[in-house]
Amino acid sequence: MCPIVYISRPSSQTIARSICLEGDSGMVLSLDDTLPPGKVERTTNVPSPQLEEKLSYDQVLMVLLNADKVITL
Repeated sequence: MCPIVYISRPSSQTIARSICLEGDSGMVLSLDDTLPPGKVERTTNVPSPQLEEKLSYDQVLMVLLNADKVITL
């Protein structure tokens, strides 16, 4: 799915938006303690999930499990 997934908190949206993604380098996902818990902040050439899409717990878990690397900001 994604080679790298960057995890950020909603209060760090400026950090999330400043990450430069190159080519198929991955996605930036912000996590919150609300439902749904995840939101795609940035992505590159990934068919699913789409930019600004809200993700359920299951979807967040699958994105993290399928990533080559997970980096927490």
